[in-house]
Amino acid sequence: MKMDFGGEKRGEKIAGALVVTTDVTEQHQTEMALRRRNRELQALYSLTSALARARSVEKVLAVTTEQTASAFSAEGVAAVLLDESRKTFAHGAAQGTTKIPWIEAQKTNLANDPLLRAIHAASGAVVLTGTEVQARGGVWGQTGATGLVAVPVGQRLIGALIVLCASEQATLTANVRLLSLFAQQVSVAVENARSLEQMARTRTQLRQLTGQIVQAQEEERRRIARELHDEMGQALMVLKLNLAVLESALPDQATALHEQLGDSHALLESTMEEIRELALELRPAALDDLGLVPALRGYVDRFIKRTGLDVTSDLDATIGRLPERMETALYRIIQEAMTNIVRHAAARHVQVTLRTDGDEVYACVADDGRGFDPAQRLKAAVTEGRMGLLGIQERAALLLGRVKITAAPGEGTRIEIWLPRRKRNPCEG
Repeated sequence: MKMDFGGEKRGEKIAGALVVTTDVTEQHQTEMALRRRNRELQALYSLTSALARARSVEKVLAVTTEQTASAFSAEGVAAVLLDESRKTFAHGAAQGTTKIPWIEAQKTNLANDPLLRAIHAASGAVVLTGTEVQARGGVWGQTGATGLVAVPVGQRLIGALIVLCASEQATLTANVRLLSLFAQQVSVAVENARSLEQMARTRTQLRQLTGQIVQAQEEERRRIARELHDEMGQALMVLKLNLAVLESALPDQATALHEQLGDSHALLESTMEEIRELALELRPAALDDLGLVPALRGYVDRFIKRTGLDVTSDLDATIGRLPERMETALYRIIQEAMTNIVRHAAARHVQVTLRTDGDEVYACVADDGRGFDPAQRLKAAVTEGRMGLLGIQERAALLLGRVKITAAPGEGTRIEIWLPRRKRNPCEG
């Protein structure tokens, strides 16, 4: 308390007095409370920002222990999550003196830990000091700390946030509110991380299923192509020989029959050619027997013959043999890109490139056609069921590759693909 006196003298007498008092203690306490509140807000903001970048439960817990240890100047911090049954340990992270064997040794019985039971019974924070830490702190009480505060994570007690320090009861109790706010943010971050992990697992499962479906399709294509080439091809060849024998046995005077046999022979040749083309479109034998580059050379030659387009190919033969699924994916991607050119581009020239690019295989199909808006085309692919570009992207993604589509109306199209040479895809087996 501070008091100021002031007055006015008239001669030797005091005519009046003014007394001003200021409660310095209350002002100081208010300032300290404001500073403490500001520190709490800064700590909470720092934690929230860090958690927003965490994409896994393990990362959430690691960030939590690091931020909590800094905010509370703690000797040790532990973040514990139980499994969905809330009976056994699921995840944990520790900083400082809590880095003890409990992380491994207590995984099966953390649900029976007295501290976690106390949190569950209290449905809130537990504050321990002095001998209570060792007596009631469970495995965390064996670290020699003289103060402990623990708060539940999640309304259903999915875990706990535990801080060890050398503080008095009053100081620990004052930290309960901020620690509880930390725990609330952790609970939200854990749920978000679990959702992201579930989505990632679902995407992986879908991708594996897609890979299996694509592989099954290729196996069926291979089987049908071989049957067309072997069984149907042989049957038509026998028919061709029989027609030749029959024609040679006819007298020269049977002009009408010779003409009919000639027409039949021409129809047979056309049918045999169409079957050969169909077998090649389904699965060229060269792709299995000789590899990607020879198969692409054959495809480009047939493409030029069929469409009349000017095609320039730059296929690096030094690539050698690649894993079967990679060769198949690159062949199908280039095939689909060139088919789209015929259907939609109205192009005059096509450039096909295949080469190594560091640890990746690079492929590119470019044309000088009418082009398109990639964003709109991909959106239409989803809504209208046009799977060409999506199929290219999915085939590349199955092999952990990437696709870049560069196009604009009136400026042609360029589709580039990079696939890692190393077999890193889980679908590869």
